[in-house]
Amino acid sequence: MTLAVAVIIPAVIWMITRHEVAYLRAAHANAKPLAPLVIAALLATEPSLLDTHQVSVGSFVRSFPYRRGCAPTLAFRVLRSVVSRDQRMWRCHVEAAMTTVLATYMFTPDDMLRIYANEVYFGEANGVHLYGLEAAARAYIGKTPRDLTDGEAALLVAMLPHPNAFSPFRHPARATEGRNRVLAEMRRRGYLDENRFRAAIAELLPLPGA
Repeated sequence: MTLAVAVIIPAVIWMITRHEVAYLRAAHANAKPLAPLVIAALLATEPSLLDTHQVSVGSFVRSFPYRRGCAPTLAFRVLRSVVSRDQRMWRCHVEAAMTTVLATYMFTPDDMLRIYANEVYFGEANGVHLYGLEAAARAYIGKTPRDLTDGEAALLVAMLPHPNAFSPFRHPARATEGRNRVLAEMRRRGYLDENRFRAAIAELLPLPGA
């Protein structure tokens, strides 16, 4: 009986999560390294991103109010933002938790952050749906992520997790406000000195087609 349980339970978990795990593996293999400035902007707004990405009973319970059954942990967020957009991958709350447990042992927090930044949805620009920091930087600013200024990196981070609502093309005032909040956090946490902060605040937003 014990042997049967030991075989059946892992088999069931694998059957439930195999598509999600395969997707995360592919996303990890394709994810590009993050520029230090982008990491600074992400961690300035949410310093706990790299603390842990493990699922716990507490995070599982707290996750119920969140859309798509995802808790405010990095692994859950990756699953919500990355895996959930593949229509073949149906999953309920328990499926997300199971996949998160597996992801905890498969990837480091840095890996999960890199997957998230390279695959997360960045809204629609010029009629194209954008996924990943590379596509967003090129579409909104016309640069690669490594060439972004302080203000540009803060702008893209400020667009998450509601990119269309904070699009510089659609809502410039809201985008400016969000960018400035990220910059203020970067200054407060020591990622920017006062001179760089003031220069970034003065940057103009990108314009459509510029």
